Formats: sequence, C-alpha cells, structure tokens
Amino acid sequence: MCEQAPPLTGDCAELSLILLTHSLEIEKHTNTGRLLEACLPECHLWLWQRTEFERQWAEFTRSSSRLPVLLFPESNSSSAINPITSNMSQSLPALEQTTFILIDATWQQARKMLRQSPSLSDCQRLPLQSSSPSRYHLRKHQQPGNLSTVETGCELLKLMGLEQDAQLIEGYFGRFLQHSEANRSGYCLKDN
Repeated sequence: MCEQAPPLTGDCAELSLILLTHSLEIEKHTNTGRLLEACLPECHLWLWQRTEFERQWAEFTRSSSRLPVLLFPESNSSSAINPITSNMSQSLPALEQTTFILIDATWQQARKMLRQSPSLSDCQRLPLQSSSPSRYHLRKHQQPGNLSTVETGCELLKLMGLEQDAQLIEGYFGRFLQHSEANRSGYCLKDN
C-alpha cells in the first residue's frame, strides 16, 4: 500500500508531524500511522522506548524552533497540560512554526506512553474531534468516538485548511481498509 500513496498538494510540505509509535504497533498490519508516513513528506516515525524518549525529546527541543503540539484529548486530571481551546486553528502558530506529535498506539498503550513521558506533559494539547464516526474497524475493542491514527491526521489537515489533501488520504485509507478486509477473507483485491 505504501507505493500507492497519493501525491498531495505542495501545502502539506509545511506540515511537520512526529508519529510517536509504540514498539508493538510497528509490526501490526492494521497500523494506519504508516499511511501518514507514506503520504506526508515531513512525517517522521519515532519508535517510542521509555528510557530513550526523554533523551530524544530533549535533543529535538534543543534543535527545533517549532512549537510542539500534542494531538491528544484533554485530561481533566492534569493541570500541567495547556490545551488549545476555542478557535483552535487561530490559536496555533503558523504551520511552518509547529510540529505536531501524534501517539501511534492503542488507547491503552497511548495513555501509558503519555504517563511515562514527562516531557510531553508540558506540551500544548490539541484535542481533535470528528463529526463522522471512525471507519476503522479492523481491531476489536474499538471504542466509539476514537479515531485511528490516519483519521486523526486527516482531521488535523482539515483543521489546518488542507481539506483536499485530507480527502486524498481518506481515499487512500479507504483502499487500505478494503485490502485489509480482503486479506482477512483470503482473497486479493486488484486496484484499477
């Protein structure tokens, strides 16, 4: 599927995204973070390891002038988080001044990664919500209202005014779902 990634508009070149990927997620055929990595030129996969992350994060913050923004729902229990709230897209710095961090893991793993990564607690959070339900149904125990990694990336693109690119990636995601379903059923889909 990676070689079938759609060509996006030039506007996406400014979008800096770090996929903070759990070690168990990287091997899964149902992982959708790889779709974002294949589409977005400035999408970088970081394999999360508890002992290495803080060092890697410190190096990143020293060398980057971009504001890190974590794409993650707000937590009512933590006052250390600085959520971006009303008029979210107007509250953000320009696209070329921001690096978005997206945790690529199951929700249980993502919460654990967040707890074990103290540096992320100082990041502003951008909680994204979709008006449409998730189309991702390849794994059991999917909770209503939760989005897959690629769907979250598409919601970010829409928020940033990159609707055309979001639609292209959503189409790519749709083909991924079709191929995954066909593979589970034991037959091969042919693309036109």
